[in-house]
Amino acid sequence: MDKELFKELAGLPASIKTALSLSALGIIGMLALLGYLIAQDRADLLEKSSFTMLVGLAFTGIIAISAVSLWLERKRGIEKEREKSEDNSLKNIFENILSNDEDCYFIYSKTPVGKYIDQYGEEIEYPFLDKEKHVTTLMDVRGIAYIHSLLYLGGKIEKLEQINCEEFRDDYYSSNLISIGSKNSNTITPKILTGYDAAFLFDEEAMKIICKKTGDSWPDKKETLEKKDYGLLIKLKNIAYKKTYFVIAGIGPTGTLACCYYLYLNFRKISDTFSDTPFSYVLEIDRDLGFTKYKVVKSLPEVS
Repeated sequence: MDKELFKELAGLPASIKTALSLSALGIIGMLALLGYLIAQDRADLLEKSSFTMLVGLAFTGIIAISAVSLWLERKRGIEKEREKSEDNSLKNIFENILSNDEDCYFIYSKTPVGKYIDQYGEEIEYPFLDKEKHVTTLMDVRGIAYIHSLLYLGGKIEKLEQINCEEFRDDYYSSNLISIGSKNSNTITPKILTGYDAAFLFDEEAMKIICKKTGDSWPDKKETLEKKDYGLLIKLKNIAYKKTYFVIAGIGPTGTLACCYYLYLNFRKISDTFSDTPFSYVLEIDRDLGFTKYKVVKSLPEVS
């Protein structure tokens, strides 16, 4: 019996465990009675009861084994259906990004720094190269990890290149793209949003998200950013090249992480709502409470 089967048996429902326990007690009781009769040399009762005991043992064993087998079969069937559902949902969301025959460029956010400070507040005396004086915020890294998890779950293990905006080339627009961060950390993000008819844009300072259709904006005043962050989760399509683009970007890093987390947590729901079509979400996040405390303030197409 392998470890996986032991794990499945450990997860049996209480009703099945109770039935198995009663079956085991019945078997133990029969065996105990049989042992007692043998010890007392009661051949007369032993002969009469042996056949009944054997039938009882067989019947009890069959019931126990059948109950466990039916439960395991049902459990495995549910798991297969869930895996199939997850697979279809991820295919709807990411489409050809998941193909290991197609290139996907994952464009990380980055911010230049003049110097590195250690955990004690002292400057690190190391001859960093210019290309090493760029950082991706911890929150962006955590968000990127959520997206990588989804891609891996969907089977994307090849032709996934991690680059930054300075390494991006114009011919990459003919490939699938995932762009992390606003213009302040990723200059490719505004080019994708403006070039491929996104429903939402950042303002010039990347301190506000604007809805092109209605003119609504988040936040309504800059002071709100002291307590709230806002983020964009957008899926677009390059019709000419039949490619899929994602932009996941916050005004601040909490917004970026929250949008990555939202996709990670809700990809099935998003698939059920939009199937394989483009979609856009604007999230509002409470910075004090953290990236899991978000709410959707706008989604397009509108969800009835």
